Amino acid sequence: MFGAMKCLFVLVFCLPSFAADSCVILRNYPRRTADAFTRWTTPPSFEYVEGNFPAGFKFRSEIRDKHVREIQKRGGRVVIIKADYQQAELDDARKQCKEKP
Repeated sequence: MFGAMKCLFVLVFCLPSFAADSCVILRNYPRRTADAFTRWTTPPSFEYVEGNFPAGFKFRSEIRDKHVREIQKRGGRVVIIKADYQQAELDDARKQCKEKP
């Protein structure tokens, strides 16, 4: 019984803080000619680079615009960098994620 209460305490008090601290760094999806021939659908808009998704959001490596809106609706932040980013741009995106909105 005590273990269940402890677990409930963690869920109630820690999950909202995870949602508030979620920040995802995405890069623009690099368009390739081969994508047009190998996919039945259009390529996604973004690719996951790093970060934490909001609680309850399923991990995806390919992110579409609707997923970005869902992340933001759940309280997460999204930072988008260009497809051929440099280390300095990634460091800047990390810094933006650490800043409070």
